[in-house]
Amino acid sequence: MSRARKHCVTGGRKFSQFLDIPDWLCMKALRDRWEEELILVEHEMGWTLEFFLFKASMWLTRLTSNGDALPEGHKCYAIRQAHMYQELAKHAQASFIKTNPTFQPIS
Repeated sequence: MSRARKHCVTGGRKFSQFLDIPDWLCMKALRDRWEEELILVEHEMGWTLEFFLFKASMWLTRLTSNGDALPEGHKCYAIRQAHMYQELAKHAQASFIKTNPTFQPIS
């Protein structure tokens, strides 16, 4: 049995356990799974950035959400949290672009 066929598994079972499937079919299945995984990872990268930016804007809106004056400590905490999430977004975006130069950052 070829090495490719040994690696061609689905649900913990070898494709060739039930049928004699050619190596090229197993390799195609592996390639298709990797293509799907790449699509998912690219979307997850975008979702991560959107989450960090959402959290930053959420903390900034808490400063002016009800119009009442907030204690200085609350303002400082909200600003610090917003800054932290903005920095996380910057770092994640830079890492994603370094990993995948074709990654389209959120504007």
